[in-house]
Amino acid sequence: MGKRTTRIYHHQIAAQITTLLQVTAHVILWKGQTYFGTIVSYTADSLTVEDKGTFWYNRKRHTHTLLLADIREVITERQSAE
Repeated sequence: MGKRTTRIYHHQIAAQITTLLQVTAHVILWKGQTYFGTIVSYTADSLTVEDKGTFWYNRKRHTHTLLLADIREVITERQSAE
């Protein structure tokens, strides 16, 4: 069972924002920073990402609120059909 990546570019995020909830993704900013985690919520102008794997390290849930204007693309993985 292979994996495929789906890239959602800056201009497509607003249209697909509802499908991104509870999805594990790489969020890449225009500055070059990358965040990896689960998208837990959104507003009209931002996404909230919870870091993957931080709970085992220090028992905290690190979240990052990222402005949509700062996001270059969101990359998700989907399972291909068998």
